[in-house]
Amino acid sequence: MTFHKRTMAGAGRIARRGLPVAVVALLLPLGACNVDKILRIEDPDVATPASVNDTTALPAVYGGAVGDFELAYAGSGSTGGGGGGEGQILLSGLLGDEFYSADTFDTRSEIDNRTIRLSTSGGSSNGQLEDAERYLQRARVAAENGAARFAGLGRVNVLERSELLSLAGYAYVMFGENYCNGVTFSNVPLGGGATVYGTPLSGPEVFQLALARFDSALAIANATTTAGPGASKADLVNLAKVGRGRALLDLGQFANAAAAVAGVPTSFEYDIEYSDNTTSQENGTWAYTVDLRRYGVSNAEGGSGIAYRTLGKRTDAAGGAGDTRVLYRSGGAPFDATVAGPLWAQQKYADRAAPVPLATGSEARLIEAEAAYQAGQFGTFLTALNAQHPGGGLVDPGTAAGRVSLLFQERALSLWLTSHRLGDERRLMRQYGYTEASAFPSTADSHGDPYGHDKNLPLFVDEANNPNFVGCTNRNP
Repeated sequence: MTFHKRTMAGAGRIARRGLPVAVVALLLPLGACNVDKILRIEDPDVATPASVNDTTALPAVYGGAVGDFELAYAGSGSTGGGGGGEGQILLSGLLGDEFYSADTFDTRSEIDNRTIRLSTSGGSSNGQLEDAERYLQRARVAAENGAARFAGLGRVNVLERSELLSLAGYAYVMFGENYCNGVTFSNVPLGGGATVYGTPLSGPEVFQLALARFDSALAIANATTTAGPGASKADLVNLAKVGRGRALLDLGQFANAAAAVAGVPTSFEYDIEYSDNTTSQENGTWAYTVDLRRYGVSNAEGGSGIAYRTLGKRTDAAGGAGDTRVLYRSGGAPFDATVAGPLWAQQKYADRAAPVPLATGSEARLIEAEAAYQAGQFGTFLTALNAQHPGGGLVDPGTAAGRVSLLFQERALSLWLTSHRLGDERRLMRQYGYTEASAFPSTADSHGDPYGHDKNLPLFVDEANNPNFVGCTNRNP
């Protein structure tokens, strides 16, 4: 089932939690208590096209798509093999400057030091990336097919459909921000049939796909006149608006990005919710950082990363002042005893059921600040930054380099551990002329190994099943 938290429409914090679409079979009535009939049910945990071709199944379709996105985003406490593992927050943060590897697995270490192995087909053979890419593709397909299922059953302008299209848009954004150029998107028709294989796309093409989903989501939310089971109309309008702004920012359309997020309240927050019911439903970012101790919070990683621990606030007995957007503590010994301890464990997600922000009003203000900087409106730039900075008080550095540094530091702190930072590091090179050494960690990683030159995640080798697959068309930022 799904359950939601919400407060005042358009201005509060809402949360999303779903179960895999396979639960649709469990929601169907069993009829009389005939054991023989129950035993003759075929594949009771698998949703067939016929079983979801009815409006009574739409809540399960919706919940399943939300659940798939949840797994793709923060991961789960299960350790891979199709049952869970790392999501986009962990792996993008490890390749970027948010996390260091405290693990013995060389697959995590090579992501940390930006030397991800490739197979002869051009796809990655790194096992940590396999499930993560699969989960993100599954989330995209579940959201898009779910939206199509709603439309096919006459539920066109309903809030659930708007929400699913926004989730699809965010999945495309994460592919564009975290993965190399050359991503393919294949699909299977709703009624079954042969797979329609996708062709390699560039980052800008992926962001355009995201924009199309957000445009549709926004139009549906604005056209809806009836309430849905979860988020309000205003909340889903804001969800789509922030997504549009994010995709436009990635495309370098700064003024359009600011226009897209106009009117989003700074207090707005849309969360993906997790649960302590089972390990497969728990917050995977908490699990791998606090419980399993395989990821630590970085501090000026590689000589050029953000000084998260210096700027942030410790929550253990050592205490002290610091920015409450970055919470961490001493978390005991690292999983790998050769890594200098203690493990610095994030505390933004302090327990296994901690919700994770996907879109916020703070991000809207950051987008407006960047557009103002690009337009040379430095007073507006500072006002927008201070609107989302705890307590305000930021001062204009007075130089172009100082303003860019301040902007991206504020983005790093406000959007910490929400799968934004890798995309920002790439934008620093693509849109602001930073060198690789100034945008990415570049000296030596937590195991003392030199960094390589990866600036994005490669596609996994399983994509070679697609006859159009060529690997990464390039690894440019």
